[in-house]
Amino acid sequence: MDNANRLDSIENIAATIAHEVKNPLSLVKANIELLESADTERLFSKNYNVIKNQLNLINEMIMNFLQLTEEVKEEFDIVYLYDVACSVLENYKVSLSSKVDFYIVCPDKNISILGLKKCISSLILNILKNSVEAISSKKGTINIKILNTDQEAIISISDNGDGIPEEKISTLGDSFFTTKENGNGLGVAICKKIVSQHNGTITYKNNPDCGCTVTLTFPLYC
Repeated sequence: MDNANRLDSIENIAATIAHEVKNPLSLVKANIELLESADTERLFSKNYNVIKNQLNLINEMIMNFLQLTEEVKEEFDIVYLYDVACSVLENYKVSLSSKVDFYIVCPDKNISILGLKKCISSLILNILKNSVEAISSKKGTINIKILNTDQEAIISISDNGDGIPEEKISTLGDSFFTTKENGNGLGVAICKKIVSQHNGTITYKNNPDCGCTVTLTFPLYC
């Protein structure tokens, strides 16, 4: 079996397992919440929090598996990139990090593409999360620039983090490959798939001083 077919088989198995695990996971979570509500003296509050946090992590991984293997079935619509980027930051800035300052530059607020808003939101969020994780103890800065040419819409997301080892850049996006010690590689693989579904490109390049810039290009909607 060649690598492509092997990867397809692995992803199909992962998707099947993810679907099967969702129901018992929901049942476990519901019972934990029931036990917590009955614990009026709050004897095990720390234990409940640990269990719920771990269940949330498992659920997030399952949703990542499903997102990686699902095909787009919805009709594309006009997506205004500035609005999507602002919405992502507004909803997730606090959870992303308090040690990072975010800036958006977008001379034309009407730059748009044809696509699925929820997918583009997930794409930007995944990249922002990776950028935040790449910033260690120092004060971080992430710059989002949204520009356009005559034919393309361009989003660049730059951080002042630790960058990516040059020898690893070419393998980013391969399923289950990651540069993180405790990562699973799904986030970047999902980004790559979303970009492909929108007929775009994604590139990673280390900045001359520090950090990395992720550049997304899509066909411009006219």
